Amino acid sequence: AQPYKLCDFKPAFGLIFSEHLKKYDFWGYCDVSDLLLGDLRSFFTEDVLDRYERCQYLGHISLYRNNERMNTLFMSQGKYPDLNYQDVFTTNDSCYFDEYRGMYAKCLVNDVKTFVETRWRDPQVNKDEFYDSRGRKFVVRWRGGHLMVCYEDSEVEIMYAHFFRRKFEIETVPQHLESIKVTPRLVSFNSDVCKSDFDRPEPLFRIKYELSKIKKNKY
Repeated sequence: AQPYKLCDFKPAFGLIFSEHLKKYDFWGYCDVSDLLLGDLRSFFTEDVLDRYERCQYLGHISLYRNNERMNTLFMSQGKYPDLNYQDVFTTNDSCYFDEYRGMYAKCLVNDVKTFVETRWRDPQVNKDEFYDSRGRKFVVRWRGGHLMVCYEDSEVEIMYAHFFRRKFEIETVPQHLESIKVTPRLVSFNSDVCKSDFDRPEPLFRIKYELSKIKKNKY
């Protein structure tokens, strides 16, 4: 099996590591190689944690309340397309059990109260530029624990950015780190967002972006 297969076992972590989790109200998982995190507590507030059994629903980031119901939910028996853990754990194929055909389906069927925050970015639609769902170009900036989506004329705070299968040139990390800026090709440090970050040739990128939307039927 490939290392990615480990994702199928994530939903069982609450049970597998129960001895280590006794003093915690929640447990969870997230990607470790392609995420840039913001201020999670601005989104997972005390009110949210009091009211919900699960926070988020994708393998990027998910939190589960640390109790028997949520720690054993992965074992609930489902019908197609809901996968069963016995089948998932005994094949070398990656089944995305931490997402749609696994825990997403099981949470729906079992009426799990799930908090979903949509302020995150997954800029993988177009390989040349970062576009949001409205076709606006953006870059990402982290500073002081807060993560921002920066447009040419405004910015919005987000929970995290997921840079799925993207390759970047990365500057040398300075000894004193104040900020991180991520553009489609470069990760730079201690530099401000500027107009030149948005001044790449537009027509070809825009055509490729619109074609990718049609091809993938993503929006």
